[in-house]
Amino acid sequence: MEDPQKELEKQVTELKEWAAKHPHVAKDMDDKLLRRFLHSCYYDMPKTQKAVEVFSNLRADTPEIFGDRDPLGKRVNQAFKYVTLAFIPISGNRRLWIFQINDPGFQKFEHAEFLRTVILAFDAWLLEESSLQEGDLTLFDAKDISLKIFWRMHFSLQKKLMKYQEEAMPIRIKQMHMINTPSFMDKLYSLLKPFMSKEMSDALHFHTPNSDTLFQYFSKDDLPKDLGGNLDILDVYNKEIIDLIHKHSDALKNDGLWKTLKK
Repeated sequence: MEDPQKELEKQVTELKEWAAKHPHVAKDMDDKLLRRFLHSCYYDMPKTQKAVEVFSNLRADTPEIFGDRDPLGKRVNQAFKYVTLAFIPISGNRRLWIFQINDPGFQKFEHAEFLRTVILAFDAWLLEESSLQEGDLTLFDAKDISLKIFWRMHFSLQKKLMKYQEEAMPIRIKQMHMINTPSFMDKLYSLLKPFMSKEMSDALHFHTPNSDTLFQYFSKDDLPKDLGGNLDILDVYNKEIIDLIHKHSDALKNDGLWKTLKK
């Protein structure tokens, strides 16, 4: 039987050769990123190629959230005044991705800037991290989401982000949780559900305010103190992400990063 590491490197080489010849694929992906794509697609080559292509094209075709971003600029600093992020390794070789919006006020919330900042943080993580998780779980805290903010959302961008999340992000999303779900979430969900696959819809779990249903899926050792767990508070993890963005600021401000080259 061939050594698994050698087999992986053969697949990476095959993927690089395919990408070099394919006009709709970014040309600046390193071996580390290609390994992550293979891993996220369970080493299925056609599925991996499709994910890489969607990844490259969506980034090129959605400048509202993938372009014109200065990691050290005013807009990102402003977004982090109401966005808290945490990308936490947890038990079972998994990673928990936490997204929280802290009340920004109606006039200050910019949906595109929120999405841009989340993607920027994820890109910084991709540039930094080489470990491969068996599963990824997302958790969105909607504690300060009001109906007013709901009306400032751009659903065309949200649909693109959902496509990116489902078809292009090189991670293995197993579960998606929303906590402190507002009463109007059923209306929002009804608008977005038609754009979700059954697999994505089945992975989504809602938790109402003051409920303890989240602990049916997580132990306290896998959650930060802010969410009833035993880990560090969210601010600790949020600062790590900001530091990571600053560390990779030169790469992140490259407007062509991991994008299909458009003629």
